[in-house]
Amino acid sequence: MSIDLDPVLEKKLRVAQLFVRAKKYRDAIETYLEITESEPNKSEYYKVIGELYYNSSDYTQAEYYFSESMKLGSDKENEQFLAFSKIMLHKYREAEELLSKINENDEYLTNLIATLNLLTSEPDELTDKQKERILMKDLLAMYEFNHNRPLSSIRIAHQIESRLISYYTLGVIFANIRDESSTTKANKYFRLALAIYEKAKLDEPTFLNKIKIAVAITNQNMEERKVALQKLMHQIDDPELYYGYLQTLIESKSPSSQILETIEKMEEYRGDAPDLLRSIDLWMERTNGGVLY
Repeated sequence: MSIDLDPVLEKKLRVAQLFVRAKKYRDAIETYLEITESEPNKSEYYKVIGELYYNSSDYTQAEYYFSESMKLGSDKENEQFLAFSKIMLHKYREAEELLSKINENDEYLTNLIATLNLLTSEPDELTDKQKERILMKDLLAMYEFNHNRPLSSIRIAHQIESRLISYYTLGVIFANIRDESSTTKANKYFRLALAIYEKAKLDEPTFLNKIKIAVAITNQNMEERKVALQKLMHQIDDPELYYGYLQTLIESKSPSSQILETIEKMEEYRGDAPDLLRSIDLWMERTNGGVLY
């Protein structure tokens, strides 16, 4: 059964949408604010107002209305917009915490979270403008990569002002190209990022753990990779680490008993790591249910 909108409200919605299409954001905002007076409990109207303020570069108001929308009912897109508003207001720690809550193994968000984590650790001589440029370059590099433009992505990543973030982002890009030569390059960049991190004596264990895992997973020597991952598994509790270890066991054709034992230990991560499920399914398919080796 369809619900008919109040004719006056329906007319205002049409007018507001016309203003949006014409990019008359101020008029659209005023119209949507009138609509919220009649419909104060509809989260989507506050979300639209937040988006309009965001597109108008008024990030303080955008942050406010995205927050108001979340009080009435949230979704991932809304929370991302709130996080991006906080980034533009240089509230990096708050943005990082928000994105960490909603990230579901999204490479784009994972890299952004790591960059935010690093920016809050970088020396104070970085100005807010420099941090903003670093973030924008980092986001653009990952955007280009996600749209199948790896050469452009690599070029932009080289331009990032922070060498630590530049090397880390280059490592992420090459690791996701997923061929032997690129994986070797990824390992080189992750090692360079780790060396800079340790020399700077930064104190961000979340990033440190992530880069240690990345260095181990991109090591092309299988035996060295297994040893490094086993060592890290005693120190860090992270689904990505266990996923990398399982992948290594499968690629090195380890005994079925060892793989099955690892899978049993990883049951608690199945919901958090969709890639893990794909690896297990692929291995089970290749080995006829795990009986090949």
